[in-house]
Amino acid sequence: MAGTLSAIDYLTATSPPAGELVNILFGDDPYLKHSVLQAFKESNVSGEDADFGLAQLDCSTAAWCDVVDALATRPLFGTGRRLVILQDADDFVKQYRSNIEDYVKAPTTDGVLVLTVQTWPKNTRLYKQNDKTGLQIDCRKPSEKPLALWLRKEAKRRFGFNLPAESAREMVEIIGCEIGVLEQELAKLALVADTKTPLTPEQIRERVGGWRTKKAWDMLDAACDGDAREAIKQLQRLIQAGQHPIAILGQVAHSLRHFALATQIYRRAEKQGHRMPLRAALEATGVKHYFLQNAERRMKRLGRHRAGELYRWLLDADLAMKGLSSSPPRARLVLEQLLVKIAVSSDVSLGPPPEVATLQRSG
Repeated sequence: MAGTLSAIDYLTATSPPAGELVNILFGDDPYLKHSVLQAFKESNVSGEDADFGLAQLDCSTAAWCDVVDALATRPLFGTGRRLVILQDADDFVKQYRSNIEDYVKAPTTDGVLVLTVQTWPKNTRLYKQNDKTGLQIDCRKPSEKPLALWLRKEAKRRFGFNLPAESAREMVEIIGCEIGVLEQELAKLALVADTKTPLTPEQIRERVGGWRTKKAWDMLDAACDGDAREAIKQLQRLIQAGQHPIAILGQVAHSLRHFALATQIYRRAEKQGHRMPLRAALEATGVKHYFLQNAERRMKRLGRHRAGELYRWLLDADLAMKGLSSSPPRARLVLEQLLVKIAVSSDVSLGPPPEVATLQRSG
């Protein structure tokens, strides 16, 4: 089935297509890309021999000839077609655009090629040609209406409970079009939902974390991306909504501990003489696949030294908020200092906040 589909339409189809010889996943939503990739794997290389039919190449080292060789190589075991995946392939497409254009017009193998990219402009020859002969899946952040439909189907298919249309719309209204957050909220609802009784909009409002959860994530994301001003702005909104800084610290500490633990795992492997990819270290801490790309980018920006200091920073902030800085205004100052530490450039040296320094001197 050649053409261009939205990721939501693809994932909610009764029988998602197995794909064409050339398939492009484009857009900025890592959750959707991961979900579509999983569907491609299940459709093309499922079963006991799946590992033999799958090849995932590194775009930073692979050449176009390597891709063609992988597509043409028959699996050692099994009878399925070869599935070759290149993720984050924007630079690869720029470098080998003419080769890919020729291949799209007349594929020379029966292998299935999947490229994931951020941008895929409609005005290029490659887009227009592959729209005729291949499959292109739009993995940009979806709008509210298709997202509510996806929520209903996922609730039933994956978690076995009924989510009426008005309740699904309520979830999107509360959280926004953040599909990764919505998926996590579905998993939480599954723990308390009655499989025989549909959840009402009132129950959704009571049980779903709401915009405060999203804003806490936005605040931490901004700090990790170096935007201290935006992080402080989101903190201000949370505090004005009645959130105590101690509660906000608890919400962001979970993600920061993933970074700290990943740093320990990476360093341990390094001491043992193993070269471990940073993404593998993050995955070992439990970071979801669809968050790995952003998590890896933010850890690189944070730097190994500061990432290794996160446990101490979190402990210092916790002690300060439970000691001399327990009042909301002073606790807010401690949290602001933590956000600034995360946001500043890695070449800036930062000491402990004044409250912590006072505790250390008095101890």
